[in-house]
Amino acid sequence: MLPKILSCGASFLVVVIASVALASAQVVLEADFNDKTLDAAIGVGGAALGEPIHVDSAVIATVRSGPFASPSLEISDNNDYYSGSVRFEFLDQQEISSGSLTLSAELWFPAFENFYVSVRERGTSACNMLSLGFYEAGTAQARDGDSIGGHTSYSTGRAYPIQVHFDLDAGTYDLFLDGSLIASDEAHGESGCGIGAFLFGTGHDGDLDGRFFVDNIRVAIGGNSVQERPLHATGQVIAQVAHVRGFGSSYWTSQLTVGNPSASEILTDLYYTPRGANGATDFQRAQMTLAAGECRNIEDVVVTTFASAGAGSLEVVSPVLVVSSRTMTSASGGGAYGHGMVPIGADQVMKQVHAEVHGVGVIKGEGARSNLALNEVWGESARVEVTLMNRLGEILGQREYDLAPYSNHQINDLVYELAQLSSLNEGQVRVKLLNGPGRIAATLFVVDASDDPSTVPLYLIQ
Repeated sequence: MLPKILSCGASFLVVVIASVALASAQVVLEADFNDKTLDAAIGVGGAALGEPIHVDSAVIATVRSGPFASPSLEISDNNDYYSGSVRFEFLDQQEISSGSLTLSAELWFPAFENFYVSVRERGTSACNMLSLGFYEAGTAQARDGDSIGGHTSYSTGRAYPIQVHFDLDAGTYDLFLDGSLIASDEAHGESGCGIGAFLFGTGHDGDLDGRFFVDNIRVAIGGNSVQERPLHATGQVIAQVAHVRGFGSSYWTSQLTVGNPSASEILTDLYYTPRGANGATDFQRAQMTLAAGECRNIEDVVVTTFASAGAGSLEVVSPVLVVSSRTMTSASGGGAYGHGMVPIGADQVMKQVHAEVHGVGVIKGEGARSNLALNEVWGESARVEVTLMNRLGEILGQREYDLAPYSNHQINDLVYELAQLSSLNEGQVRVKLLNGPGRIAATLFVVDASDDPSTVPLYLIQ
């Protein structure tokens, strides 16, 4: 689908992108539940409908309006002894046995209970490619065909992203839980089988009070390698773009504006990296040509240029072009409101270990909150420390996050996630690069009920 071209500057341009050629991973499962009937049992029509193929009798799977900003799938315990699961398989009943494969989802646990997520072959569950257990003690643990990992903690009352990237030729995987790298190049220990199923379920226990939510389930065959997206990029990165449902009736989409101020035609690549994905291997690429002096507005760029949905970051490779973006939703009185964004600047990027960026204006209160976006822009991994402070500089909360190459991560409701506070005025945030060769930028978004959100870049501390 070619993008719709809008006015840019004072003139109306009747032009088309010469080439919008995707070089993306092949998506074999995508389930966001946005088109499903609320408070109804999920269907079992398979991947073509964004549905599972089977729901065990030991669980109940119901589409709900919350707790995410968009509809999700509630999975609740329906048996006081046996475990049960909701089983998703892939388009055309594929079982992937070679190359790379990335599986991701967002979870939400109302309370600590017994839950699991597992990766299996098509049709059966004999091969334990990966099993993630979440337990009543607040711990999580990974198991596979030949090993048991150590325990880590998990969180309740907020979105909890998971992602696993398999290198099936090498027989290994990388596991990210809540943005942190839990296992790297871990051997899965299985042979003679591939991956064809993604399962979510409640564990074996003696009660019926366990329930959790899952949203934005995505599985993609890695058609790209690290070498196909150049490392050490010098392009222009928009921290966040979206085509996603928000709170209430809001639906956020992003418009990209690109201008060529030079005297020559420019052909440039554009890269879209889904939120939480390893952008070196899981991305979508498009190309566009701009004549000398030409300018374009591309409406709803995530859909029209990349045929995708959700949220993520966008890189325009050419450093010469003039680039801006606006992520917006319809206003109740007509028109639209949203965040205006320009590319991440050099003075926002932490390039060396111990570098820090600082931001002010963090708030939390009735109808208002602050979100923080973290972007890796160099094609290397890194770990950062995020610190929340009050107006006097006193630390209220602190947490570390791992970022994969070219990845983006958004901390929704920064004040609550770091400090579990219901209100804060005149807050501050500091982000510090702890280790890794990656380069990190941070952007603060202030969202309130006034239809006037703000974008606040964080700048390097000199």
